[in-house]
Amino acid sequence: MWSETKLPDELINIIRTDLEQFDDMAQDGLVGDNNHSKKAIRESKIVWINENHWVSGFLMHFINIHNKTNYGYDLSGGIDGGTIQYSQYGPGNHYTWHTDVSGPDKALRKLSFTLQLSDEDEYEGGELQFITPTRESFTAPKTKGTLISFKSDMLHRVRPVKSGMRRSIVGWVTGPAWK
Repeated sequence: MWSETKLPDELINIIRTDLEQFDDMAQDGLVGDNNHSKKAIRESKIVWINENHWVSGFLMHFINIHNKTNYGYDLSGGIDGGTIQYSQYGPGNHYTWHTDVSGPDKALRKLSFTLQLSDEDEYEGGELQFITPTRESFTAPKTKGTLISFKSDMLHRVRPVKSGMRRSIVGWVTGPAWK
């Protein structure tokens, strides 16, 4: 279903402190190829961070391990759009059921990933949930430092945050057409 790695809290604290420089740049999270706001589907704040930022390279190390161990995909396309997304979900924020599959004129997303930056006691709600093709449902751990990779065509959502702030990094890794 997914691959998971728990990164040390000390490292997550360094990443989070570094990314807080971008907090004032956060804008509404948009939906789809038209990049428009649909708050009924998604409500969050995001910042796009260039793949040249050290955090991106660091995360790709683990994504490549996940891929080698569990998926075996050709990920030669790199990080989609050359950016990762720093996301913030405050009270009432959510993202309804969706996949991360890209449009026909875009790079083919093969793996998606998310890194939990918040302590699970910093917010209530905001669970990352998945549904498999066989209709089984799973909830990802909320433990700070959990890095999860999963197939980009897997249905998932972020449930509404009831209180506090959920912070994460998300991204997508691409490759050539399926063979």
